[in-house]
Amino acid sequence: VAEQTQALSTLFQQGRRTREQQANETIASNKRVLEAEKQSIDARLVLKEQEIKALDEAQVKRGEIVRRDTEDYRAITAEISKLQQERLDKESLFEVISREIRARAAKEKADSRRNEIQNETDLITTELDRQAKNIEAQIERGEVVEESGLTTIEQLERAKIEIRIESRERQREVGFLTVQDQKDIDAELQKLRQEQDQLEDEQRNRRLQRERNAGQRTVEILTANIDTLIQLEQIAGERRISRQPVDICQP
Repeated sequence: VAEQTQALSTLFQQGRRTREQQANETIASNKRVLEAEKQSIDARLVLKEQEIKALDEAQVKRGEIVRRDTEDYRAITAEISKLQQERLDKESLFEVISREIRARAAKEKADSRRNEIQNETDLITTELDRQAKNIEAQIERGEVVEESGLTTIEQLERAKIEIRIESRERQREVGFLTVQDQKDIDAELQKLRQEQDQLEDEQRNRRLQRERNAGQRTVEILTANIDTLIQLEQIAGERRISRQPVDICQP
């Protein structure tokens, strides 16, 4: 079981590293695209600034006071504002998408860890079931004392339910659960604790029944011994009687 658990753990870890690497590569690729787009916008902004500068120089050459309230200036200024806003929007979109990618990767990583824990639990509980069935078979073959074997089986039953409860608690602690996932795990934990209480009652009843059965067997053995003693005494009495001399009366 330990080797199987380690092998599964290695596979899950490799999968998580792969998904995390893919997320980082996607973000890095998006970042390169963003930088290229920003450079393009910045180049266009530089051109617009040059257009404004050209308008200023043209007014100076004509001997006019530089005024920036003309239609040409307003048109260029509007285009500059539009480009600046486009730049901000692209940066904001990149951050939003990056957060979504990281959140999705974190959720997948958490889900992978939960699956790993569940697989480990399945392996262990399957092994506990195998051990319990093996002991039952040994009891039937007379290779194990019944009382000792049944006590071990009860220990395995308790260990199994405890491991299942611990597993669900560990899965909850991993985090990144949806509201429904949280509700489902809480419901499963409640059900498992109820099963644990029921198991304690069942084991207690089984022990009481075994004690009653053992008491009944003791009574049956004692009764059989008494019957045997009575029979032996009857046989001995009959033999004593048969050995006594018989008086023969003459007429």
